[in-house]
Parts: sequence; structure tokens; C-alpha cells
Amino acid sequence: MKLYTEEVADDDGKLRDEIKEVGMLYAAVKHSRTVTEDQELSPISDVLEELQSNEERVLIMDGSLL
Repeated sequence: MKLYTEEVADDDGKLRDEIKEVGMLYAAVKHSRTVTEDQELSPISDVLEELQSNEERVLIMDGSLL
């Protein structure tokens, strides 16, 4: 959540109370169903690579925020 609020969100200090961190399995399923900029599902190999990485990152962002 810290990475998201610092890098993505326009946080006025209240966002931490309004969002929740999800478990790894939920994140994996949700991330595997996101679409690319070409409106296609992300390849499973890319999803697995991103999930197995030790690098902290924001996996999914609501497209309406762009």
C-alpha cells in the first residue's frame, strides 16, 4: 500500500484507511485477468514472472485513473 499511495495515488492522507492489502492468491488471480494496452489478457508467462519477482510493484491500477 505504501508504494501505491506514494507513486500512484493522489493521497490526502486518508487513503490508507480506505484501501486494503490483499493476499497473494487473490492478487495472482486478479492480476492474471487484467488486460494489456491492446485489450488482450496478459500472457501467463508475464504474470508469473511479475508475481515471482522480489521487486515491489503496483500490479494493477484502475484504468479510469489514467
